[in-house]
Amino acid sequence: MDGGAVTPVWTLGSFDPPSMAIQGTTLYWSDDRRGVVMSRPAGGTATTLASGVFAETLIGFAAGQIYLENPTGLGTISVLSLPLGGGTVTRLFAPSSTTLQGSLAISGTTLYGEEAKGDITALPLDGGPSKILAVDPGVDNLVADADNLYGVWGGSLKCVPLRGGPEVTLASAPEAPEMTLAVIAVDATSLYWVDLGPSSGSQNTGYVAKVSKL
Repeated sequence: MDGGAVTPVWTLGSFDPPSMAIQGTTLYWSDDRRGVVMSRPAGGTATTLASGVFAETLIGFAAGQIYLENPTGLGTISVLSLPLGGGTVTRLFAPSSTTLQGSLAISGTTLYGEEAKGDITALPLDGGPSKILAVDPGVDNLVADADNLYGVWGGSLKCVPLRGGPEVTLASAPEAPEMTLAVIAVDATSLYWVDLGPSSGSQNTGYVAKVSKL
């Protein structure tokens, strides 16, 4: 965060960049083209944690586990877990037990995601009963902190309390709202997002912005 030289972590060749996340001082990534999940501590070397895992998105971390999004090819998603140090990959929330699709997020020991019918649902990672947080919002780009779930739905950047409650609008896109907003990240005080803006030829004329959390 204090600037400095750019250090290559992994050579991707012509492949798309993998999904990445940081836990402590270690970078973790899932490369669905090569079918590997890897890690690299600051100042250390890259380690393969699992092979044969074609997960498109690294969702987050909880209780010493990495959680990964694994598309089924049927329009739904299963969730995989893997110990931070590597080991056995476990499949959670398979299509036979839920119809998760789209964006997923983790807070504490609960997974939050959109069901096929559009509802945002809270699913305890230990397999407890699920709870609907918002009804049919058509959500994209979910992120979570300890108190709220944030995402893009209804053409606006919104949040809903993890304990349940009314949705709150934080920001709206001035043009083509159903297409331009995308959440990036949340920290202790702010939510950051991209507004892609109107298209100009082959490029968008957007910006990165932030808004204070509730």
